Amino acid sequence: RYRNVHQKLAVSISRYYDKEDITFHELSPDFIQAFDIYLKTEERLCRNTIVRYMKCFKKITNMAIAKEWMRKDPFYGYRSFFPAMNCRPS
Repeated sequence: RYRNVHQKLAVSISRYYDKEDITFHELSPDFIQAFDIYLKTEERLCRNTIVRYMKCFKKITNMAIAKEWMRKDPFYGYRSFFPAMNCRPS
């Protein structure tokens, strides 16, 4: 699961920041929302899958906060604003 999150983040970071990689300090609440939207629209993932991906991502950011690699929680105030959409067809 973490590998999948990493792969999706790599694509989303390159699109959002126009860079290959970023530091933890560069993560923002706007990027978190953009990543959520990317998973819904581009990847067409189910709501439950997105929730699992975001939980993995949040665990990583919480670890970075605990190790003082970042000061602010980019997930602060994060809330999914879009209704559930259908999963991609099997």
